[in-house]
This record gives sequence, structure tokens and C-alpha cells, in this order.
Amino acid sequence: MISYLTRKLKNRMKWIYNILLYVLLVAPAFANAQDSLEVDSFIIVKEFRPSLSAAPKIRVNPEISDSQNLDVKVNYQFLNKELPHDFDPESIKAAKLKGEPLVKLYRNYFILGYGNNATPIAEFYYNQLRSKKSSIGVYGKHFSSTGIKDIENSNFSNNALGISASRYSRKYTIGGRLDYRYDAMNYYGYDETRAIFGLNDQLNSVNLSDLNENVGQNYNRFKAIATFGNNQRDTAGLRHYSEASYSYLADRYESSESRFTLLQSYSLVHTSQILTLDWALDYNKLTDGSRWSISQYSKENTIFMIEPGIDLRGKNWRLEGAFKVAAEFDVETSYYLYPKVDFKYNLVKSIIVPYIGITGDLNRNSYSSFTDENPFVGSAIPLKNSNQSFMGYAGIRGHLSKNTSFNVSLSQQTVKDLPLYVKDTSNLESRSFTVIYDEVDITEFKAELIYEPIERWRLVISGSYFIYDAKNELQAWHKPQYRLSALTTYMLGDKIKAEILLYLIGEQSAKVYLPRGLAGYETLKGTTDINLNLEYRYSKRIAVFLDFNNIAAIKYEKWQDYPTQSLNVLGGFRFGF
Repeated sequence: MISYLTRKLKNRMKWIYNILLYVLLVAPAFANAQDSLEVDSFIIVKEFRPSLSAAPKIRVNPEISDSQNLDVKVNYQFLNKELPHDFDPESIKAAKLKGEPLVKLYRNYFILGYGNNATPIAEFYYNQLRSKKSSIGVYGKHFSSTGIKDIENSNFSNNALGISASRYSRKYTIGGRLDYRYDAMNYYGYDETRAIFGLNDQLNSVNLSDLNENVGQNYNRFKAIATFGNNQRDTAGLRHYSEASYSYLADRYESSESRFTLLQSYSLVHTSQILTLDWALDYNKLTDGSRWSISQYSKENTIFMIEPGIDLRGKNWRLEGAFKVAAEFDVETSYYLYPKVDFKYNLVKSIIVPYIGITGDLNRNSYSSFTDENPFVGSAIPLKNSNQSFMGYAGIRGHLSKNTSFNVSLSQQTVKDLPLYVKDTSNLESRSFTVIYDEVDITEFKAELIYEPIERWRLVISGSYFIYDAKNELQAWHKPQYRLSALTTYMLGDKIKAEILLYLIGEQSAKVYLPRGLAGYETLKGTTDINLNLEYRYSKRIAVFLDFNNIAAIKYEKWQDYPTQSLNVLGGFRFGF
């Protein structure tokens, strides 16, 4: 009971204590509240920003479940019915690229002229007009002169006549050509002060009057060529070309030469490679029947060559490689092997292209080739073929600017049986030349420059410097130390054309026979030959020309004891119709 009363009392006291504590805490605040009613300003500490709390989301995706699949089959058909109309569309012509109009061609072309020293010139050409199936042309030439003033028997005459024709289709081209030349000249180079030795055994059998009178010479030349080639690759992918030729030469003294050649060339493209195969057969026969020759003979020689090769090309380089096998059938049969390699590298986009290579060849020497180079050779010519056993070269070509190109090279070669011209001592006057052979090492520095700043002006300069080292002879006879040529052409409007040609030829050595069987040499001076050609075009068909040759009037000996003409002026006109 007592504990109950005690607990009751404690609860009552606690309740009274809480009431008192509330009164003590709230009463001052209430008093202050009553006093604030008299104040008319409020201080807002923070702006009221109502917010809404996020509601919980129910993440449930609805699904539709179709319990039955319907397979609907539709049958339909088109009504094939055309609507009538009266409209016809107009055809459109194929597009064409408009280029420059074709230049009008003329069938006939004539050149007639005349110059000092009684020098007439005449040329004519006849050609078929444009055709997609064939072409044919005929030409003729004449050029002669009474010769050099105060030099007896220096007159000459050169004549030519020829015809060419070809027939071509999309696949093949067949061609042919016939040429005839007649050249007449005299052995006018004679030095009366030079003694000739070694004929004591022949003096009794030689008629001196006949030797003095027979100084004239003429050459009749005939040549026929037939060609055949395909313009498209055949079924095997081959490109091929074939050529057969026959040439004949006869001179005044019953010497004659016949030559027959046959060659074929094949090429096959295989991916990035080009495979090639060339072969040739060359037969030559020289018959010396001259009664003026001490030794009469007949010489036959045959050369067969085959050359397989390959052409490889990359992005900036090109390599051509081959090897040539040659067989020479003479008194004895000889075989030769020549490697051939040529490598080019495009160093700077065709601006600088260095190249290097090695090669070699067996070169045909004939009476015809000798008389083409030196018309004053005699009939009794010993024939040997030149063996170019080795030739190495290196150089750089490219462009200095968009209108200037160049080519500089250095080469070294060894030639066995190189022909050298010397005076023929088998006759008393030694007017004509003969050929001796020697092994010669040749070093050549060569440079070329082409400059074309504008379309109407063009300059071409080419020069070579030679170093000869003969094995048996004292010098490489009649081989100049250097050759330089320069050609510049300028068009003044559409009417006047001017052309200047400059030739610089270095000195050369000629063999001289001395008493007691000794031999020496004399030096032939070099020369500067300047030529000026002017042309006035009256119309597209008529033009007048005037040529000044050797303006400096320098007389020099191209061949020993054979001086050339000094100043020569030649004028005439050209006419086409």
C-alpha cells in the first residue's frame, strides 16, 4: 500500500515538475511575441522553394500474347494492257570530243633550188592522202655541184629514187619499200709532195696513164625491205614483228656486194613483266673484180644472233635485262656472249632520273657502210666485223625546269677490230682510202641540253668529248677529239622561219708513211662550221628559202687531202599541191 502511494506521489510530482518547466520556457517567448506585434518590418532569411518528393515507379512492361497465327494467302494478277500513244522519242546523238581540226594534206611536194659552184637541188614527194586501210608514197632527189674552185675533179652528184607502201587492218600491218641510189664522185685528194713507197715490185706491170685517168667512182645501190607485224596481241598474248631485206651495191670498178638480213622480234606481257625474244640472220658477200686491184677476192660472212630478255618495272624504276649470243661463220666459226643490263630510277618525279648499264654487240662492217661514211674508200676493202666486247655507261637525265631538259653521261668501251681509215698505198697516187683494224679503248663524255622557253623558239645543244687509246696504231686515225652541235629555230609570226646550225669539230690525226717503212702522223685542224637557213612562207603551199652554209668560209679537211667547200649559198622554193 505504502509502495503504491509512494509511486502515485512520484508520478504526480513529475507531472507538476513538467508543467512548471513548460511555464518557465514558454512564458518569455510569449512575452516577446506580444511585444513584436508592434513592429511593422520582417526579415526573411531564405526564399521559400516548394518541392515535391519523387514518387515510387512501377517498372512493369506490358506484353501482348497472341495465341493464334493467321496465314493469309493472297491471289492477284496484272492486267497486261498497253495504253495507245502517238509520241515517238527523238534519238540523241553520241557525245563527241571536239579536238583540233585535221591539217589539210597535199599529195605532191616539190623543192627546187640553185646555188653557187653550179649547185642545183631538186626533190619531189608524192603521198597518198589519209586512209584507214593503206598508204603509198614515192620520192626522188638530186643534188650535185661542180666542186671546189681551183681543185680539179672535185665535182659530185647524189641521186635517189624510192617507193614505199603499207596495208594495215585492226590486227596486222604489212609494209614494203624499194630504194635506189646513184652517187658519183672523184678521188680528187692527192698530195704531189708526199712520196709513196712499197710499189717497186709492181711498177713494171702498172700503166701510169691509166692510174692518172681513172680517178672517177660511182656507186649503184639498191635495197628492198618487207615488214609484217601485228597491231594487237594474238591468242597467245604475243606481239611480233618480222623484217626481211636485201641490198646490193656495185661500183665503177666491177666490185659488188650483196647483203641479206632476216630478223624477228617477240614480246609477251606477263603480269608486271615483259618477256622478249629477238633473233637475226645477216649474210654478206663482197666480190672485188676490179682490174685495178692488186688482189682480187671474194669474201663471204654470216652472223646469227639470238637475244632473250626481260623488262621489269616498278613504281619508280625500270630494269631491262638480256643476254645476246652471236655466232660468226667465216673462215673459222666464232661465238660471242654479251650481257645487256639497263637500269633507270625515277629519283624525283622525272626531274632527276639516274641510269646505269652494260652492253656489247657484234657490229657488221661492209663495203656499203664504209662508202656511206667515207665515199673515197677504194674497192679492195678487207672486211672484218667489230666486236664491241664491253661497254659500260652511267648518266643522269631529267628536267631543270618545265621548258629545259638535259642528259649527261659517261661511257667506257673496248672495241676489237675497229675500222680506221688510212691512205691506200697500193697505188702510186694514194688518192683513195683503205681500212685497217685495231683494238681501241674509247672513253666518251656526252652532254645534251634542250631549251624551249616559248613555242616559237627552240634550242638544242649536243656535245661529246672522246679519249682514244689504240693498242697497235699510234693514233685512232680520223677520230676527232670532240664534236659539238647546236641548233636553234625561231618562228617570226607565221611567215618567217630562221634556223642556225653550229658545228664544232676537234682536230684529228691522219697516218703518214715515211721513207724506210716508217710511219708517222699529221694533225688535221678542227673547224667551226656555221650555217643559216631562212624561209618565208608565202602561203601554206608556197615557201621561199635561202641557205648560207659555212658562213665563216673555213676550208678544212674532213678526210686527209680532201678539203671541203668554203661558203655556199643555196636558194629556191618549196611548193605543195
